[in-house]
Amino acid sequence: ENKVGDKQKLLELIEQNKKLQVLHEQCLRDKNQAERDLDGAILALNEVKRDRKEEVASAIRKERMTLAQKTAELELALKKQGGLITRCSELENDVDDVKKKLEKAEERNSYYEERHGLIEAVV
Repeated sequence: ENKVGDKQKLLELIEQNKKLQVLHEQCLRDKNQAERDLDGAILALNEVKRDRKEEVASAIRKERMTLAQKTAELELALKKQGGLITRCSELENDVDDVKKKLEKAEERNSYYEERHGLIEAVV
């Protein structure tokens, strides 16, 4: 009986060992699949990070180009404005000169009219 009992126990242990081996193999397959999934997720994450960095770098380059363009446009506009201010000042001086000439011409005309008696005729 003892031998039969030992044999039965041995058979049970062998059966349990087989079950444990099957479970262990399944566990290893699951672990390997999880590692592959994790590797894939890491690769995807790195790709997303790389894409975002490229997008940010591209946006920065675009903004820098826009800034450079707008700066150039502003400098041109300021230069043009400076030229226009100078031209306006020159024109104001010309207007002042013309006003002075007109006043002198009016004075001469008035003096001429007085000398020749034209004031009474005009009035």
